[in-house]
Amino acid sequence: MNDKIKLVMNGYVSLTDSEKLELKNLIKEYDNKGGLEQLYENRNLDGEVKRIVGPTSSNACTCCGR
Repeated sequence: MNDKIKLVMNGYVSLTDSEKLELKNLIKEYDNKGGLEQLYENRNLDGEVKRIVGPTSSNACTCCGR
């Protein structure tokens, strides 16, 4: 298991059962999209994540703890 997977797995195990189910469904939906749709999703997600972990939020990442 590489370091990226370890970080994601660490975040995954901290989710509730309902959050894990939601994540699994989102991953399935993402994998079923075409390349352009995935690119659009990547850009949207990147913007949302930047707002969540931006300078005004907590200093620690909820996924990796850094």
